[in-house]
Amino acid sequence: MSPLTVYKLVILHMLSRAEGKMQASYLAFFLLENGYANLVNLARTFGELEERELVEITDEEGKSFVRITRAGREALHYFGDDLSMEIEQQADRFLREQGLIH
Repeated sequence: MSPLTVYKLVILHMLSRAEGKMQASYLAFFLLENGYANLVNLARTFGELEERELVEITDEEGKSFVRITRAGREALHYFGDDLSMEIEQQADRFLREQGLIH
């Protein structure tokens, strides 16, 4: 699996767990802090997800928010098992620490 595919699955997983929209900065921080992506790959990943209509990106009061679409949920359903349990647990732990899931 390509690194970009991993980034996409991580983002879709996190958005599906958070229920609703999430600030793009949380997603970026997680991926950058844990060495999963660099700024160039991150921008490309968000662009491809939006282009394929797997996420919607909106700007609200100067902040970018990302929401998973129905197509994104379907893609995660089909390909989510390709994401390692370790990465899923790491992402879930981050979301709990940030108060985005319980």
